[in-house]
Amino acid sequence: MASPHVLTFNFHEPYLCLLAKTGLRISVGMYEKPPYARPWQTKFRAIPKNITLVEEAQWRRDLDAGVFDVAIAHNEMNAANIFGAPVPCILVCHNRRTFLETTVSGDKEQGRQTYEKLLARLREKFTFVFISESKRADYRMDGDVIPPGIDVDEYGGYRGDKREVLRVGNAMRARNLMFDVDFQERVCDGFQNRVMGEDAAMPQARPSRSFDELLNAYRGMRCLLHVTREAYEDGYNLSTLEAMASGMPVVSLANATSPITDGVDGFASYDAGVLRGRIRELLDDHELARTIGAKGRETVAEKFPITKFVERWRDTIERAAERRVGRTSSQRAEFESGFPITKILLEYCQSPFSTGRYFEDALRNDNDVITTGIRIPDDMLRDWGFEGTPPERKPHSIPRALKDSFASAVARLPAEWKPSVYVWIDSGVADLADDLETLNVPRMCYMIDTHCALDTRLTIARRFNFTFLAQRTRLSDFVQAGIPNVAWMPLACSPELHAIGPMQRKYDVAFVGAVPDDPSDRRSRLLAAVKERFPNCWIGKAWPEDMARIYAQSKIVVNVSAGRDVNMRVFEALASGALLITDDADGLEELFADGEHLVVYRRDEDLIERVAYFLKHDSERERIASAGRALVLSEHTYRHRTRQMMLMVLESLGALGGISGESRYNKGGYYRSPRPELQAHVPLRAQRVLDCGCGGGEFGLALKHRGAKEVCGIEIVERAYTFAKQNLDHAILGSIEQLELPWDDEYFDCVVFGDVLEHLIEPVNALKKVARVLSRDGVIVMSIPNIRFWQQVLMHANGRWQYEDAGIMDRTHLRFFCAPDMHQMVVDAGLDVLTIQPLSMWPPKELPRDKNGCLRLGKVTLGPLDDTEYQDLLVYQYLVVAAKPGMDRLADAKFALQNHDHQAAYELAESATNVDGHERKRIMAKAMVRTGQLDEAEALYRDALAANPDEPETMAELGLLLVASGRGNDAEELLQAALARDPEHHRAISALGLIALARGDMPGAIDHFVRALDIEIDNAAIVARLLECAAATGRFDAAIPVARRFVEFFPGNLDIALRFAEALYTAGQTQEAVHRLDTLLLLQPGHSAAGALLARIRGSAS
Repeated sequence: MASPHVLTFNFHEPYLCLLAKTGLRISVGMYEKPPYARPWQTKFRAIPKNITLVEEAQWRRDLDAGVFDVAIAHNEMNAANIFGAPVPCILVCHNRRTFLETTVSGDKEQGRQTYEKLLARLREKFTFVFISESKRADYRMDGDVIPPGIDVDEYGGYRGDKREVLRVGNAMRARNLMFDVDFQERVCDGFQNRVMGEDAAMPQARPSRSFDELLNAYRGMRCLLHVTREAYEDGYNLSTLEAMASGMPVVSLANATSPITDGVDGFASYDAGVLRGRIRELLDDHELARTIGAKGRETVAEKFPITKFVERWRDTIERAAERRVGRTSSQRAEFESGFPITKILLEYCQSPFSTGRYFEDALRNDNDVITTGIRIPDDMLRDWGFEGTPPERKPHSIPRALKDSFASAVARLPAEWKPSVYVWIDSGVADLADDLETLNVPRMCYMIDTHCALDTRLTIARRFNFTFLAQRTRLSDFVQAGIPNVAWMPLACSPELHAIGPMQRKYDVAFVGAVPDDPSDRRSRLLAAVKERFPNCWIGKAWPEDMARIYAQSKIVVNVSAGRDVNMRVFEALASGALLITDDADGLEELFADGEHLVVYRRDEDLIERVAYFLKHDSERERIASAGRALVLSEHTYRHRTRQMMLMVLESLGALGGISGESRYNKGGYYRSPRPELQAHVPLRAQRVLDCGCGGGEFGLALKHRGAKEVCGIEIVERAYTFAKQNLDHAILGSIEQLELPWDDEYFDCVVFGDVLEHLIEPVNALKKVARVLSRDGVIVMSIPNIRFWQQVLMHANGRWQYEDAGIMDRTHLRFFCAPDMHQMVVDAGLDVLTIQPLSMWPPKELPRDKNGCLRLGKVTLGPLDDTEYQDLLVYQYLVVAAKPGMDRLADAKFALQNHDHQAAYELAESATNVDGHERKRIMAKAMVRTGQLDEAEALYRDALAANPDEPETMAELGLLLVASGRGNDAEELLQAALARDPEHHRAISALGLIALARGDMPGAIDHFVRALDIEIDNAAIVARLLECAAATGRFDAAIPVARRFVEFFPGNLDIALRFAEALYTAGQTQEAVHRLDTLLLLQPGHSAAGALLARIRGSAS
């Protein structure tokens, strides 16, 4: 039989790297949500070439469709999650059952019984594999035993020149029964030692920054301490074996299953004092350490050979695959049947203001919709400041209370009605039902206020297959968090709401919405100025139907947005036929044109002037308003949005046919490949991308899903172009060599040539042409076949030069390149080469050099070859990245830092060449701060200041670091120097406030905090400190207005909301305190501290 295709899951990268040595094709299924969600940590272990990471929606479809031959789970819950898989399944038992039973919470006996039932159920479906005989015996079950294997040739190099003890392990304190951390500490007490691993409960623990760093620790430190208790774990783990394979001596707690013979190939004892003595011997006697370590290396090679591991696993997998009865490649996943989608279960929190009501109306136009969700009580709406009787609301099809499970709602669906998709609309309520996954259908969510409670919304998004964001500002955060299938989908208008006929426009200006009480708030300040200058206005809250009438009676609607959001008011105002004058927002220019559909003010002081101008120029105002209304009603309604969203979902699931009935998402076709290996080299910061030779546009579409704002394409094949123009923002039919590019200079952040340049007559001219539209810091990403690939050399040696339909010898190729030719082509185009590296290679083990370093290809022998020459013959395709001379080579590091990928930021800055030393060191320092390595950060900051002593931002950042380290006196001079150069540096002012607080000067701290927050309100930590100082001094008059501004701008920060309510209550402002607590409890029902405070307030009132 053909080699089996294996599906497995990422719970342990090192073990999967061992499994990859079987040489089998392995897909690693990635989960989207906790507790299973876990990204592959490439900094610890590179992804082997025969492993592919697959998103959850895809692997579930492929599993049901029969793509895989065997599925391998790595713990019982993982196994239960795939129990119904239509393929043979294997469960690898990495832990002892005895230990797992200690982790059961609540009633231990009941928990053990539940666990026994789960194992009995899994035995019906799974073959069990145990990683040691002791684990098989502990489970008291039959199954294969496959101990880990170690390829000692990949290790070695022990030096032991650092007199330190190494400990390796993650979450050891949480698994103390197994690792006995207290025993470890007794053994290590007084010795220099380091813990490499992630463990929040062990402050000294630090994960290695890369696998190379871990190897260097094995090779450079004197010895490893290994402690596992015999009752719960074997006497070794993978780190023990890796250390021994490196030649590092191991000192271990004695264990019957340990591979160590005391005094021969390591040291072992049950006595902490004895182990301390052994460590002292090794630290004092370098030669003894080398001798014991060398023996240990021999032991691990003998007892844990990688060949046995590979042989046993291949046998187990192949036996499982042979048990498979038939294939089910024609099967479809259950939730893919019945497309196009007609049945939708829609959930939203019902209120007159919920966007969900408009989605419901739009979806019902094209689909069979049943709704469910909670309802906001009328009394609460009145508490929010709305007057009069709320509008009539049709109840949900299946009303639900917060305490109700999702399964209870599903159970109330009509007997023959099964939804094809579940849609959840963000309505401000944070909690989702715990059992949302009860319904096995694709799940789609629409997020609105992403500037509030971002972490909560990221958590919610992980539970969905598709996520749409109303605001583009936070799209990169969702992409960086690994949210799959995420895209920007702006809000819209409801034509039905605004279909009220022509009305006299009796108001000059209108604004319907919340206006904060704080006169210093930006929105409050601007609207007060509008009201004073234009008294014939309507400003305040109103029900949606009343809002539509008010806008229809207004000449101008002004908008003051929060967080640069394109809010609902934009679309509502335009739909009413009034002129919209709005501040700028992220993505606004992609939807509407300033001066054509609306008017934008970019400085607050310009608002009054713009309103006054357009009140005097009726014809110009009405022309813009009319064009805006026509555009919003023709392109930006909720029906447009819902159709577009559903189309994207259907296409992503492969449920729509393309030309001649083919699916546009049938990956792998020549013109329809998303090229994930090439996507990885398009910088995440690239917002505008030009794909030259874009095919059907799937590559560009994948970039858009990843967060690119605009992807344009050029394609010469007309049939592929018909797909591309549907997938991309702009597609052009034609040849890059003949076209005049219609874009402005420096328009694109990245230009891609994926297997294109070899098809051109003059590729240098094509590169010169696209250089014009490439931004100053942009890059050109190219994939180019390598004509020196060994098969081409062999073909030539055999006297042939044969063209084929595809590949390096594609009959449409006009140019052929070796790596130096690629370099010269880029240089000839006037560009700089940033990198040339292999993109795809032949496995070296399948074409090894002989003992003389030579490679025999038919009648030709090449060599001896050095490593570079040998690799060049194995490379099938090269990746070439180029840029204009003078580009910012730190741009990617800055972007990584901005998007919280601190390790990547450090590494990108460190590896950058020909860059400003001050800027490089500052980026590295900031990355170190954010990973908690403060000493390293301080040294880097001082290096940066040495390169540029007068740069205020670096002074301030170093000052903040010193304050965080408790060195306020050292920091003060730096902070004052920074403020002398930049008096508005709010972080430096905040830091001076922290220094004053540390000195007991609370009035001074309050003054600094208020001043800093007046400059920049977005600093929750300083707001919290301000409220603490106010509580201690009674100066609520200074703190409450500032805290109110913060809470109204960031209502999702529940910690500050609670602190603010406490301050209001203490200051005697009970009514507002109750209002704030009611709102908090709506956002997070069951918030115990808020509930307790509310009860205390109401109790004292009664």
